[in-house]
Amino acid sequence: MKTARKVATWVLAGVCVVVALAFLGGAASTHPATAGTHTSSSASPRAEVIPATTKVDWASVEVGDQVPLSAFDQPVAPLKAPAAKQERRLSKKSASYVSIPSMRAVAPIEVAAIVGGHMQIPDGGKVGWSNTSKRPGARHGVTVLAGHRDVRKGANAGPLYGAENLAQGSAIKVVWRGKPIRYKVTKITKHPRYALPPQLLDPNGPSRLAVITCTGPYELGRDGEYWLSRNAVIWAKKVA
Repeated sequence: MKTARKVATWVLAGVCVVVALAFLGGAASTHPATAGTHTSSSASPRAEVIPATTKVDWASVEVGDQVPLSAFDQPVAPLKAPAAKQERRLSKKSASYVSIPSMRAVAPIEVAAIVGGHMQIPDGGKVGWSNTSKRPGARHGVTVLAGHRDVRKGANAGPLYGAENLAQGSAIKVVWRGKPIRYKVTKITKHPRYALPPQLLDPNGPSRLAVITCTGPYELGRDGEYWLSRNAVIWAKKVA
């Protein structure tokens, strides 16, 4: 019970996923700026985008109203090398990373510590491991990884862009301190920004992986910005 109460106070600072309990919420995009979920302070060239396809009467949108993702420009994920090739390069620099071959997505994993009640998700195309969840490869319980869907500045695709659309059975490989652990996607659930499932905190049962990122629709906040209102949890079971 003590652990559950501690985890229940999480909030995520300045990232596309905001965790409280284990709840996530996308960061903001302001109209008519390009849609995105995180503002990075590092220099970043503008990425190619898919122009918005849904027309919205912006003047009529009120606080709490939702608009689809397609009302904003969306990033185009750059063409990447096959996951295996990326892994060979990355393994020389990092002993821990996640690889999703069907997305050609490979990202280093860093520990996402809880500091002052905030879960610190890394920038720069990396994914965070919640150090209050089970370590990758543990025999029991849920391992939680979280990362950006996209980056507002230049509308760059983040490391988990498109993960909410993974098919059941898709492979996910987590290499943790040099040891590979293989998972298969079992389901994807989507939740309101402040209502992620309590199962994320489960330390018992079979070994599972929960990869969390943000998704739409956008919702107009009281601050005048559009926030991604939902979160996708990609659940996967350990297969080796």
